[in-house]
Amino acid sequence: MTTVRPMHDRVLIRRDLAPSASNGGILLPDVAKENPLSGVVVAVGSGRIDDRGQRIAVDLRVGERVAWHTWAGVELEIDSVPHLIMRQDDVMGVEE
Repeated sequence: MTTVRPMHDRVLIRRDLAPSASNGGILLPDVAKENPLSGVVVAVGSGRIDDRGQRIAVDLRVGERVAWHTWAGVELEIDSVPHLIMRQDDVMGVEE
């Protein structure tokens, strides 16, 4: 199993899988599927360093469900599972 440790104020998110069928039951080809903009935080960086040299911790925690905007992060596959790595600032909200 591959592990990735995010640096500074970045988080690693396991992206939710896109549905393989529409609401009406029509099977969707891969090119027609939209990538979900939600997922689960699986790893968190140690935080960024401010101008005075103080570490500012990341607000997100492992296991939280989050949503982000369309162009956020860098996509990568870890053990054939889609993930994103992005800055904490790119996360738009946390599901409660």
